[in-house]
Amino acid sequence: MDPFDDEDEQTKLAIAISLQESPNSTIPTAAEELQYANSEALPKETTEKSVMTATGNAKPDFKQMHLERLARHEARKVEIMKNKRQRSISPPPIKRHAPASSDRELKRQKPNSAPEVIDLDADTRAQSRQKCSVATPPATLSSASTEARKSALEYPLGAVRKTWAFRHARSNDIKIQEVLQKSTLNIAVLSAFDWDIEWLLRKFEFPRTKLILVMQAKGKAEQDQHREDAKGLTNIKLCFPDMSGQINCMHSKLMLLFHPTHLRVVVPTANLNSYDWGETGIMENSVFLIDLPRRSSEDADMQLTPFAKELFHFVQAKGLPEDVLEGLKNFDYSKTSHIAFVHTIGGSHHGEDLKRTGIPGLSRAVRSLNLQTDNLEVDFTASSIGSLNDAFLKNLYFGAKGEAPAKIIARDVPKSFRNKFRIYFPLHETVLKTIGGIDNAGTNCLQASYYNNSRFPKECMHDYKSIRTGLLSHNKILFARGQRVSKDGHSTNVAWAYVGSANVSESAWGKLLMDRSKKAEKLNCRNWECGVLIAIPPEKLDAFKTLEGLVPMNVFAGHVDVPFEYPGEKYGAKKPWFFMERH
Repeated sequence: MDPFDDEDEQTKLAIAISLQESPNSTIPTAAEELQYANSEALPKETTEKSVMTATGNAKPDFKQMHLERLARHEARKVEIMKNKRQRSISPPPIKRHAPASSDRELKRQKPNSAPEVIDLDADTRAQSRQKCSVATPPATLSSASTEARKSALEYPLGAVRKTWAFRHARSNDIKIQEVLQKSTLNIAVLSAFDWDIEWLLRKFEFPRTKLILVMQAKGKAEQDQHREDAKGLTNIKLCFPDMSGQINCMHSKLMLLFHPTHLRVVVPTANLNSYDWGETGIMENSVFLIDLPRRSSEDADMQLTPFAKELFHFVQAKGLPEDVLEGLKNFDYSKTSHIAFVHTIGGSHHGEDLKRTGIPGLSRAVRSLNLQTDNLEVDFTASSIGSLNDAFLKNLYFGAKGEAPAKIIARDVPKSFRNKFRIYFPLHETVLKTIGGIDNAGTNCLQASYYNNSRFPKECMHDYKSIRTGLLSHNKILFARGQRVSKDGHSTNVAWAYVGSANVSESAWGKLLMDRSKKAEKLNCRNWECGVLIAIPPEKLDAFKTLEGLVPMNVFAGHVDVPFEYPGEKYGAKKPWFFMERH
């Protein structure tokens, strides 16, 4: 099977099927709604409900669903601006049709109901996870003064954080409201594959903040219809990257958050919905973020780092308004020389454009940070596994080593290759034991037809068990450890991690091949993706010097924490989680 054959369409359909409403699930009673309005999130039993009404070849109108949510939000804007929080108990609108009116009435908090106990948008980092009081002390609520103090550069050199997870102890994690810094946020450019618009809009202060939402829409007619439907929505603009030809999925996750004092660039593995950001306590993700100070008028001409150049290139390729690109130029990127922005731009690429994106772009990023290696070990955790074979994994492996495209294509698959490339994805039995269980694992995607293909590298597969017991994972993190050997035989340790939207699939990283007609390399990309490459500093590597072999996985601690149990159980004869099977 060609790895490109309808992979993304099958994935979308399988997610919808997997997230059908469980026969044992129940709609929460009014008493349950009131009880959990006084907590930070809803229990598992009242989350992740979905109804898939499409049958046969029909499929849900994903974008119409979220635009209907936008329209409903406009009618309740006054309530939102007064910060009257309402809890969403449903998965993102692209995974379900709009609920019946009776369901919506049941889920709407009555005007005279008791006050909320804990503001879900408050910074509750210091609060006990076990307490639930009758009234909210003013100090627990987010305030403009608190967020104003936080609007200074919290992450001037960049950092990776776990997404907060309800009912789990806080440790090196972050909530979406802490990411947004809403009290000083002027403009937010948000990009994701999966949206819960109603939930998302509660995270902002209107009319202070203007939003540009970068979404998927295949074809001009669909784009025009969405723009028409959203025309009356103030403070919101829509942007649709190119989806022509082979491009099938706008999967990148990126936030550009413009504040008066700084720009916050955020690259999460999470989509824009409540459960990816931990509010249901069933799913975990990771977030890279960096704060860039505003340039003063006295600053000399801007010197762009490789990170800045590729960020600008990606923003321009996505078709964002020119004033967004101009706005990005008002900030100082001098502190980004130790990181690289890695992307996949949908479509076919040749020449210089090819070198900047997909697998060649990863290779270029590795070389730009002087991280190329002679031997390499890869540990890659992902939430979706494509139709894998040795040829694709070989290309990704040598790209991670920093080799040029032509050399990658010419390479044969090494004999010991599968021992050097480990992929972490949950076993069926592991999903059964998670908090969310099988009813909430619809975004962990592997198809039996892929796995049972004789070319699938089963030896690479390891079970994913979260360090935070019971959580499912939507992470996409590539951990790389290697050594570079000089001509005199001296070995230098290298370690880095990629955090972003790209899963382990050819759709995400591109199909690299030789174009026989042009006698040059060609890259075919079906997805839009983006991520950040973070190098482990030499001083940290020196602290882990070993007599022989590579640095251990705990070299990443404090930089990009490994979220799963390592090395993880090999699959052997055990059954992986197949998201088309719910038994």
